[in-house]
Amino acid sequence: MISHDEYLELCHNAKDALSDLLDETDHDLGTCERTAYKSLKRYIARHEAEADEPEDDDGWAVERARRKAWDRWPMERKRAVVLELLGDKRLTGKELAQRFRQAVAADFDVYEDQVLYIVKKMLGADLDRELEQWGSRGRYRYFRKRGLEGPIAELQRQFDATTREGA
Repeated sequence: MISHDEYLELCHNAKDALSDLLDETDHDLGTCERTAYKSLKRYIARHEAEADEPEDDDGWAVERARRKAWDRWPMERKRAVVLELLGDKRLTGKELAQRFRQAVAADFDVYEDQVLYIVKKMLGADLDRELEQWGSRGRYRYFRKRGLEGPIAELQRQFDATTREGA
């Protein structure tokens, strides 16, 4: 069995050979070879970057552990934290992410796109959003959806009961 370094060297040789072949081939030919060449380039770049990373550096290990902890955290818990943090407030995605980060900073790192992914999954059912003008663009403020109150709530309950009886 060959070592990882030997395999990487063979990949470099194959990439170089494909490059020479593609230099001599018309542009409309060699589709499979071009795909193979690009795949080899990506593979080599990825594995050389991994080789450059320090293997025993605790910073990388801690970061990976924190990412895995986030992935293992149940979605129901993430949703509950979003609802808890929103309370009666109307927050932008950035503000919500900052509060989320402060609430769970000891467990893992939280990024705005991760929080927005959860929020967007909750839109319609638990949350709503409102577009506000912000500079030359707009941004959304997210808030908890409130249930119906007063006479309209009673009408909705009657409608629901009638619908269930008729079904």
